Amino acid sequence: MDYALVHAMHHGLDPRQPVITFYDINCQYSKNLACRLEENRYLSLPSGLQIQPSIGLWHVHGHQTECFARYAPNFIPGASWVDGEIMETLWSSLNIISPSAWGMVTAHCQELLDFQMNDSNFLKMIQMPLALKWKFKVAKQSLATIQDKFNKLDSKVLDGLCRLWVEQELQVQSCWWNTPQAMDIYEVWLEKAPTMKAIEIDLIHNDRSFSSSRGLATWIAWALKVEQAQIVLAMDT
Repeated sequence: MDYALVHAMHHGLDPRQPVITFYDINCQYSKNLACRLEENRYLSLPSGLQIQPSIGLWHVHGHQTECFARYAPNFIPGASWVDGEIMETLWSSLNIISPSAWGMVTAHCQELLDFQMNDSNFLKMIQMPLALKWKFKVAKQSLATIQDKFNKLDSKVLDGLCRLWVEQELQVQSCWWNTPQAMDIYEVWLEKAPTMKAIEIDLIHNDRSFSSSRGLATWIAWALKVEQAQIVLAMDT
């Protein structure tokens, strides 16, 4: 991976141009990338090049929860609305040749797949200008509609809260390169409701010491269990 990445970065790339890389395990691969390249005298990146690691949307949802906000392209300015996947998007086109590969030995099958992948890469390369031109046209047409909907949503947010969010976003985007953990502010934080046992313990601890109400929490808990058992019995019958 290091070898392929370094040679790709040296192929017709301006070092001043920001780079976004998509890799299934970029959350782990990118951590020690700079250290590995510094220790390798044969591999080096162009001076001043900044690489922003990301994970494709098909894979990021199989990672830990925090990986979504830290590495999904949805939160990267300039990444546009992309899935960040390569092989997975070619499955449908490769299915056409699958019957031809059923009776092949391993070497012949690999040669066939390599030929199809190289042909796909060649077609992408020569069609890239037209594809980017079409995507840019669609993006310009969609901008007005999206901006109008965003303004309606933004108008319902308190001014102070909106300014706070903008400040947090600017701060996060400025330090994301060194601390991906800062992106956790985009994550949805949900507080789990206390369990019935936790509520029962809390009621027991807060139970009054009067004789008339002593043990009241325990009786309420037992009553809830009886009611729950009745519901289960009614569903079974």
